Amino acid sequence: MNWDWNQLLQWPNVETPTDIWLTQLFIIVLCTVSVNFIMMRVIDVLDRLINKTETLWDDALARQAPKQEGLMASSSRRLERAHELLARDGITVDDLMAVTRDDEAICRVSTAPAHIESSGAAIMRPGTLDFWAVWGVPSHNEYVHVPFAA
Repeated sequence: MNWDWNQLLQWPNVETPTDIWLTQLFIIVLCTVSVNFIMMRVIDVLDRLINKTETLWDDALARQAPKQEGLMASSSRRLERAHELLARDGITVDDLMAVTRDDEAICRVSTAPAHIESSGAAIMRPGTLDFWAVWGVPSHNEYVHVPFAA
């Protein structure tokens, strides 16, 4: 093969030599497989984050500080409540904001003895470059829209 590497960066046409477009095809397939592999790993990590609210890895459970019985139950209840509220189609940004403000199980206000409370929330829509954030207890404050330039 006697060709310039810059030829790989040009879109193939009818006059493109066979070895060039085969190499381009191979590169596209290799990139697709690589991206797919990386995305599968990202999805695995996200699945771990979503399904475990107390720790990320099973090994961490052994090192986790002791927690009061009610705190673990509270985490499980928040996850169950979020599933209940989001188990439908057509969810809007306002629906997501309402989920973070749900006072039945999700939005926590400090109470004795643990004094644990929600300390903010964020909603992202990467496809439209929109981001909403609220500081403090979501049910006590308003979300602020933070647009990002395209």
